[in-house]
Amino acid sequence: MAESLMTSDPFFSIAKQNLRSDGRKFDDFRPVLLNCDSVGTANGSAMIRFGNSAVICGITTEVIEPNIETPDEGSVEINVRLPAYCSPKYCMTDSTNDLLVLTQTLKDVVKQSKLIDLKKLCILEAKFAWSLNIELICLNNAGNLLDLCVTAIVAALHSCLLKKTIVSEDNKISYEKNTEPVEVTTYPISTTFSIINGYHSLHPYDWFRET
Repeated sequence: MAESLMTSDPFFSIAKQNLRSDGRKFDDFRPVLLNCDSVGTANGSAMIRFGNSAVICGITTEVIEPNIETPDEGSVEINVRLPAYCSPKYCMTDSTNDLLVLTQTLKDVVKQSKLIDLKKLCILEAKFAWSLNIELICLNNAGNLLDLCVTAIVAALHSCLLKKTIVSEDNKISYEKNTEPVEVTTYPISTTFSIINGYHSLHPYDWFRET
């Protein structure tokens, strides 16, 4: 009975033809649109679309006092917003759990991939360091949200500029008009796929998603 119900499901009928309802093959990505420097007031930014899913990422920078445990390193902070309008799901349920999981996963990706060498963000050990504050806003969540966010972060970092600094003999900091790019050391890639009854599908719909 279970097998009969499964094979009669429209999804599996389409799967046998290696096609989806939108005409894409199972190994086809969604159409991608990337626009860097899309937020003029940010130090770095990017807006990206995978099909109908869309995320905008903005980066602001500030000089902070380094953490006492890592006096020769700067920091990268990540904040994600999932407004109710980005998905019908969040109009009916709280997005807090999804938000916490996504934010922590992005922090792990940035840290474990060594996307940014935090030591390169240090200006003067134990005194001054750059903090990169990354904010992501989901405009529409039709699946592949993790992939979108990772790609948006990498793209925004590539457009991020830091003011050149001067530290005086009495440890006072000043800023030059000239800027320099943030040094990106790796290029993490996130790809979402699903495996359903033996069928592999890239960029599945949200309710079939398995990352």
